[in-house]
Formats: sequence, C-alpha cells, structure tokens
Amino acid sequence: MEMVTSLGVSVITGLLSIMAFYYSFSKRAEGYYEETNEGLDSTGYFIVVGWILMGLHKLYKITFRSYHISALRITLFIFGTLFMGMCIGIWFLI
Repeated sequence: MEMVTSLGVSVITGLLSIMAFYYSFSKRAEGYYEETNEGLDSTGYFIVVGWILMGLHKLYKITFRSYHISALRITLFIFGTLFMGMCIGIWFLI
C-alpha cells in the first residue's frame, strides 16, 4: 500500500472515531446523524455513517423503549473503538 493511501485512510477513520467518541460521551447522542447529514462532505463517509446510525436509533427506539439512548451510546462507542483500531492498525499493514 502506498504511503499517501494509508495516510488518507487513517485520517478518515481517525476523524470518524473522534466523532463517534465525541457523540458517545455528549449530552445529546441522538444528534449524531442530524449533524453528519448537514455537513459538507465530498467523500460521503459521514453521510453513510449518519444514515446507518439514524436507522439504528429508530430500531433502538422500537426495541429498547426506555434505554434506547444508552444502546445508541454503546453502539457509538463500539464504532469509535473499531475506527480507532482501523486507524492505528493500517500502519502495521505498510
């Protein structure tokens, strides 16, 4: 893998992990998909992640009526750790 490609992938996954960690510990975790769909993004990564989390939030509202925000925070934290692992792990593949 080229150095520029690995740098780009690690920056994008690092940004996704930082956003996921920020919203997993914020006061309003359900605002993640609203803010990611409104931002300017030429790659489309943030829009797709926002759509996935919007669907998960609606699913959690149906299945876990009183704990849907906690389930969303746990999901965001898991996404953050996965993206951070991808961000760091890409350098071991070079």
